[in-house]
Amino acid sequence: MPMLLPNWRALLRKAWSVRFILASLACDVIGIGLAVAGAVGVHESPWRAIALQVLGALFSLAAFIARLVFQKGLSREA
Repeated sequence: MPMLLPNWRALLRKAWSVRFILASLACDVIGIGLAVAGAVGVHESPWRAIALQVLGALFSLAAFIARLVFQKGLSREA
């Protein structure tokens, strides 16, 4: 069974990857909300929906990169 890291609270507060994942999730939720509300309809320009999807994908990519980058105060010193 996976175990949490001892400093998991600090990781949630300070890690950029977590922030980018939350931003990506926010883009997805807003896109779903707009679709349900009908703001991105068939007769409207699809650019709003496309922009939200691209922005969400960029945040996901940034989260992936942030997991690989040394983050001062969170990463172990080598």
